[in-house]
Amino acid sequence: MDNRRWRSLTKGEPALMELLEDPILHLVMRRDGVTEESLQTVIAQAKANLWRRHCRTFPAAA
Repeated sequence: MDNRRWRSLTKGEPALMELLEDPILHLVMRRDGVTEESLQTVIAQAKANLWRRHCRTFPAAA
């Protein structure tokens, strides 16, 4: 499905927490051998990396 069509049907992208509550996601994770803990670790690392890049790009006001 075209991403624009998906967005019009759902009124935007779902929140990450909403996705993490989806039972189908948990079935796929189980099939792939991914634990919720390991996924949360990857998400936390990605957030930290984005935050560091953001802080480097936009220095704090003096």
